[in-house]
Amino acid sequence: NGDVKLEDFRGKIVPIYFGFAACPDVCITALSGLSMALRSLSHDEMAQIQPLFISIDPERDTPAKADEYAKYFHPSIIGASTDAENLKAIAKRYLVIYAKVAMEDSAMKYTMDHSSKIYFVGRKGKIISTASHGESAENLAKQLKATLAYWVNTLARVKCAFNKFLTFMNISLNGKTHSLADNSSLASLIDALELTGKRIAIEVN
Repeated sequence: NGDVKLEDFRGKIVPIYFGFAACPDVCITALSGLSMALRSLSHDEMAQIQPLFISIDPERDTPAKADEYAKYFHPSIIGASTDAENLKAIAKRYLVIYAKVAMEDSAMKYTMDHSSKIYFVGRKGKIISTASHGESAENLAKQLKATLAYWVNTLARVKCAFNKFLTFMNISLNGKTHSLADNSSLASLIDALELTGKRIAIEVN
């Protein structure tokens, strides 16, 4: 149904798994565990999560086939496939290892050897943690919950650090004064600092 871009899911947690539809065992184990973890979450928690399956076998896995395979494990998982060059760039970004292995005596002709990890991408599009192959569904659920809480906890830590200065300081960025009285203002300030990288002027009352 069109291009799948990680930035489209900003604000959500994105657990990502790399595999292929013809995988005989490794992918089944990993995606089954992720599926069980997802099913243990509440409706509100699931509303903040967008699981993603990326095929490492573009020769056989069309986007439709990858998506059908992913949804066999859980209806919320989006399956995606891309061309070989783009896949190579994406895999390099996540340090995913994969290789095509010939199977001369098999009707499949070849299989794919690959690393097996689940990458937990946070609300800002950065990897927060990973889960190794064979991790229990219970632990995967805990990691999902921890990733959901990561941004909230980060806001709390930053806000606590700044609270000592609230009585006598305002923070001015590009001529605009930011109040740190609420999380939305603090989040906007952090976004501005991350994206612009410009100097901050501290104005003391």
